[in-house]
Amino acid sequence: PGSPPAAMALPLQQGATVLRHLLRLHKEKLPPAMKGMGDAYLKKEFRLHRNPLKCTPDQYNVFLQKWIEYGDMIKAQEVVVGKHMSRDEKKFLDKEQKTQLRRLRDETQGAVMSAAKMAT
Repeated sequence: PGSPPAAMALPLQQGATVLRHLLRLHKEKLPPAMKGMGDAYLKKEFRLHRNPLKCTPDQYNVFLQKWIEYGDMIKAQEVVVGKHMSRDEKKFLDKEQKTQLRRLRDETQGAVMSAAKMAT
């Protein structure tokens, strides 16, 4: 594999900056169980979306913008609780993304339940 097309070079640099920022936010804001899962998910998504054969520069810019909004959301929360996706937002997910979302929800609920048991 060669270098990314010129149209993707700057967004990829910005993506690396956004990813590092989000990983720092996870370290500061998330409980350990959620941090591990969240970091793995972040890295996987960024790895998938940096492939110019699977993602156009415009799509990558939207991808980055949504992750920046996510970072702003968790940064503003005293205790990170996330955000529910609207039906309109879910309409844009493909089958694989819907499966990932269900898996992430189930794993997160399991981590929260484990943390609650440990606290009692």
